[in-house]
Amino acid sequence: ANKLSTSSLSPVAVQNLEAMSNTTADNAVLSMARLIVDTRFKVKVASSGIVNSGLLCVWTGSFEVTNYYDEEDTATTGNIVVQINNDYVEFVRQKVEKQLHRDSDDEVDIVGLFSMDQSNFVNELRKYSLNRLNAFQFACQAALDILIEQGIANKETWSSGDTNLYDDLYLPYLRKMDAINEEIALREKEIQVVVGKRDADGDVIEMGLQNYLDEYRDEIHDALDFEKYLGEDLWRVFCSYRREDKYSNDNYISDALNNKQLLERAQEFIERATYEIHKSAEQQHSISSDLKNLLVIDKFKPLVNSFSVGNWLRAMVDDKVYKLRLIEYDIDYDSIDEVSVEFSDVIRSKDSASDIQDVLDQAQSMATSYDSVKRQAGDGKNSNDRLNTWVNDGLDLTNMKIVGEADNQNITWD
Repeated sequence: ANKLSTSSLSPVAVQNLEAMSNTTADNAVLSMARLIVDTRFKVKVASSGIVNSGLLCVWTGSFEVTNYYDEEDTATTGNIVVQINNDYVEFVRQKVEKQLHRDSDDEVDIVGLFSMDQSNFVNELRKYSLNRLNAFQFACQAALDILIEQGIANKETWSSGDTNLYDDLYLPYLRKMDAINEEIALREKEIQVVVGKRDADGDVIEMGLQNYLDEYRDEIHDALDFEKYLGEDLWRVFCSYRREDKYSNDNYISDALNNKQLLERAQEFIERATYEIHKSAEQQHSISSDLKNLLVIDKFKPLVNSFSVGNWLRAMVDDKVYKLRLIEYDIDYDSIDEVSVEFSDVIRSKDSASDIQDVLDQAQSMATSYDSVKRQAGDGKNSNDRLNTWVNDGLDLTNMKIVGEADNQNITWD
């Protein structure tokens, strides 16, 4: 709204000043206002009035500017005074600008583009695509049609006068049209280099870079076709071993990390996933069972110190020796004659050192949690002892307070 003022709007030219009415004046001034205001805003006349002397018309009024995307975003200007005359040169110029303004959008200000001198205009055209250049061609042709309609295209008519609109208006737009056509031809050639040339039926007449790239890509795909390389029989064998899955690990999060930390965490995640894929790619078996507690049998005392998580045990079944690793055992001291154990066959990972580290990590986790379990057990014992005193000795009301609530009755013993 601040862009609309007397200096930016005045004067406005019309073809016939004598037949000027209030509505005609509103439309003429409003058309000029729309040239100035961004196309994302709607402009309408809020109030207006004219004083027409026949030689000069003075329009006084205000505008309301509203955002097309937010109707609450609106503003109204103060009173603006605009002179309206019948300057034919200015009338034609403004008419052309209004036509160009209709073809403008949020991305390109065509009025501003065509106001450039020829050299800058040609340089600016190099930035645009073929579709956009076609739009410029359409807008420029519409402007030329207006000039032809107004007789500006007749060179002889204007050559003898003080004002030569042929040189001042028509010729510059004609040169801009030539520049647009040259750029369109160049852009079409550039596109043909990439996509080739096709006939009306879509068949390729001339190969383009894209065609060669497509052929080269197809050759690479054929060379890297693993199924084709293996053959049908070996491909079936491969498929019998292939497993596909998604890997996720909730321990790796990116909250509150900067870019450097984020990349480091991502690298850690990839390394962990690489380690896990070696384990998952190896077929593994585990077995859990409740056994008679060998640790309390005198015959097995020499094995007690070796009964440790991570150690290997060998068992012979039907004359075949199986190598098992003890990965977990659980002793229930309320049932000391049994022990729960879990064995697994050999685990092949990326390297044996990391495999051993896993066992150490499990042992460390168990060690760090032992104190917590011991405290919980102590708390449970204290609670049990207190409950036993209540049963055996009754409630000592001098040391505690009991509050009960039932059926809207509050009772307190103290």
